[in-house]
Amino acid sequence: MADEPMGYGKPPTASRFQPGMSGNPGGRPKKLPTLREVVEAELATPMEIKDGGREITVSKQVALIKGLVAAGLGGNQRAINTLLALVRSTSGDDDENAEHVDHAVLDQHIAREVERRLNQVNEKGESK
Repeated sequence: MADEPMGYGKPPTASRFQPGMSGNPGGRPKKLPTLREVVEAELATPMEIKDGGREITVSKQVALIKGLVAAGLGGNQRAINTLLALVRSTSGDDDENAEHVDHAVLDQHIAREVERRLNQVNEKGESK
């Protein structure tokens, strides 16, 4: 042992890790899933429901939506409000199109208003 070099970066061979043995055998702890990940995983699991007199296998998410739609059609106002809020929150593409339409309507209104005001100024100038 006295023949082996020791010092910075060269620990004694007796205290070194054995070949094939890690310094952290348990490894890094697994990341805990977020609430969103847990809910998404649970909603993705399949289940059997009755649809039109026959049993079909769908995800829990689809079953939940089908139940909300059925309750809404039955007159449940809370189910209707929940469905409408869900549709609004998931329709991001439609909001972009609506914004473009809104800008077009605003542009038309501004152009008409500018033209109207210019006509008023011209009429006042002619009457003097």
